[in-house]
Amino acid sequence: MNYRAKNIGIAVALAALAAILTSAYVVNYKRHVQRGEGKVTVLVAARDIPAGTSGADVVDQKMLKEQTVPRKSVVAGAISSPDQLSQYVATQDVFEGEQVSTRRFSPPTEQGIRSLIKGTQRAYELAGDANQLLAGTLKEGDHIDVVGNWKVKSRRETTRTPLLASSCATSSSCAPRSVAAPGLPSPPAATSR
Repeated sequence: MNYRAKNIGIAVALAALAAILTSAYVVNYKRHVQRGEGKVTVLVAARDIPAGTSGADVVDQKMLKEQTVPRKSVVAGAISSPDQLSQYVATQDVFEGEQVSTRRFSPPTEQGIRSLIKGTQRAYELAGDANQLLAGTLKEGDHIDVVGNWKVKSRRETTRTPLLASSCATSSSCAPRSVAAPGLPSPPAATSR
């Protein structure tokens, strides 16, 4: 064997050895990093969860499923147990496959009058003092009639509409605030006398 062929053989052997050692190092380092990051189980939405859905409904309707993710992929406030949502209401939509976070849920009391409004109902704020708005007389759940006078399409109308009194409207600590009305047109002006 001549000198030149011998050097080429040694160079190829050393290159192959370097490639094998580099591959072994990369695989070992990757295993080390994966072992250090760990996996955790979080709950993700099994289907879309619309805003306003109670946490109890989310659990009862099986809207959650478990998923294992790397620790670094966990979103802030992610939940690991359905019980964490039982006393809350969704304040934002949660989409299918998205990690369920406590940041998208809040206690029903934080929603205020919004928690009482369903479907086509609307909330109006009526100005007036405690006597005009019957503060202390009305109780939560009482039905009241409000007579308003406003202009609709160039004619004057007087309308009698049943409303649902909210606890805030009857409480002296926050009186007067809001009442919920089922599907009324928004009056430009309303007077209480």
